[in-house]
Amino acid sequence: MRDGQLIVALCPGLVDTRASRPWFTDMSQAQSPGQAAIDVVKLATGPIEPQMYGELVQHGRIIPWAEPAPAAQTA
Repeated sequence: MRDGQLIVALCPGLVDTRASRPWFTDMSQAQSPGQAAIDVVKLATGPIEPQMYGELVQHGRIIPWAEPAPAAQTA
């Protein structure tokens, strides 16, 4: 945080809307728009925990960063 400003990026994940339905065949794990809005509103209005700065956070929990799996080698 610099000069009292904190920049965050937010991706709510798959949200079940009329716009997303044509693109996905399995919406069983999708959130409703209301469910997806919960984290957005918390982030916009609530305090940000200092331990979350620079971390990947999902639903208020820090998620460990994972290295991508190495690409399969072909001969």
